[in-house]
Amino acid sequence: NRRSLAVLCVSHAGGIQHKRNRLLILLLLSLPVLLKREEFTMSPSRSVLVALALASASQPRFGSSFLWTPRVRGRHVRSKPAVAEHAAFGSRSRYGCGLDDNLLTMAATKVPMNAGEGEKTSAVIAQRLATYFQGDFDNYHQVVQDRKNGLLPKDGGGHEHIHCSLVPLGTKARLAAFYFDGKPDKIFRFRYYEIVCEPETSGTSARHVDMNLYTLHPNLLRQLKERSEEPSEWPRIFRDFKNAGDHDGQVLTLLSDCEIRWSVETDPEQHAYLEGFDEDSSMSNCLHAVMVQGEAVVDSQMAPGKKIRIMDQLSLYPDSFYINDRGFDPTTGEYIYGNQREIPYRLDRVANWITINDDDGETTPCRCIVDQSLGWTMGNRMRTKDEYGERSRDIGGP
Repeated sequence: NRRSLAVLCVSHAGGIQHKRNRLLILLLLSLPVLLKREEFTMSPSRSVLVALALASASQPRFGSSFLWTPRVRGRHVRSKPAVAEHAAFGSRSRYGCGLDDNLLTMAATKVPMNAGEGEKTSAVIAQRLATYFQGDFDNYHQVVQDRKNGLLPKDGGGHEHIHCSLVPLGTKARLAAFYFDGKPDKIFRFRYYEIVCEPETSGTSARHVDMNLYTLHPNLLRQLKERSEEPSEWPRIFRDFKNAGDHDGQVLTLLSDCEIRWSVETDPEQHAYLEGFDEDSSMSNCLHAVMVQGEAVVDSQMAPGKKIRIMDQLSLYPDSFYINDRGFDPTTGEYIYGNQREIPYRLDRVANWITINDDDGETTPCRCIVDQSLGWTMGNRMRTKDEYGERSRDIGGP
């Protein structure tokens, strides 16, 4: 039938070079002719873009299989037992086919990266961090459960609704935006993260990877926030601002004593919160982080002139991101932000970033939704007004 014809699957091991996948891609390119129905409204040029994206996404470095269906909403495909299940179809794109201004809506099933006892080196950790520490994450499902349990934010013991967007700048840097209530224009924190691997010494390698945190030049921050719903533009904005030379060389400012250290191993005390969650904490599919200095006192980005003592622990899985970030008054010890029961924010993966390479050597970043139930949290273009209202009411309003 029409819908089964419109499903394209590119194997994570095959890619465009595999004969079977070439045939599937040819089928996709032929669909506008075969179907001749308004349900399939993608132009041939966009068919080519989707085919290239799927072929690129299927390469082993992403550890994923991608499936794509036009205008088939609310349906899920169960993958083979050996591959983690994570598939959702559909799009609220104005094209009706999973495309929205170069954002490709697909579903991904990921294959965990293996890491045994002898594979805890910084190179392995950095590779896993580059793979996992990108895309979009959101804790909406956690907030829904909080409200069902009668837990409200702050003094109520519950969590605020937050979203995290991590946009790659190569393999060793990220632009990171955090915003409230599924509204990209409500950014409360914008950072630049730099991944740092210690060089090998005397034939030994470090068993961790550090991450430096930076704030952004005010003018750069303003430009990025003006395009808050277009994160695919952030790398270009960052690059143009850096090359413009009108910033006195101070594009980034290091946050002293805020370095984060990533490892495959948990800290028995600082990551004790994982005991309350159903996660596989084996070394084969996760990373954990602590602050190198334990804590730090920094200037508040929300309240200029105010100091905050911060503490933070992190845990990162292929499909979830735990953030145990708390801020206190340095003098009184009073809570300023964070969960007052010290239960971390659990954010589910919403999207991945992939890169499409064209014949001219140009690259196009594409954000691929892997959990359509949370796609609406990425901005107004990914939802209707009524949908946002309904979702917000489930958690007591934004």
